[in-house]
Amino acid sequence: MEIYGEDLINCLRMRTTQLAKSEGNELGESSSAAAGSALALWMLDPVERDAVVAREALDQKSEITNFRALVEMFVGRKSSHVVLIKQVYQVSSLRENVKLFTR
Repeated sequence: MEIYGEDLINCLRMRTTQLAKSEGNELGESSSAAAGSALALWMLDPVERDAVVAREALDQKSEITNFRALVEMFVGRKSSHVVLIKQVYQVSSLRENVKLFTR
């Protein structure tokens, strides 16, 4: 079985959460989850990684929008890279909406 992109990220996050829960240690849980998330992001293409970071920065479930991540991303990247980030973000957003409304 081969998995890529967001499926791989979700799989790694679920696995690190399961491992942390089995350890029963809150500190272990946060460090394991952070290590798993960092590894998952590192494995992505830069454009996909930036789209994931943008999605997490704009996450409506959290109360605070991470403007620092967004500013760093859009100021520090070339305009062509920003266009690609927007495209990947929109495709992943569309995929999530389809999953949400077809359940």
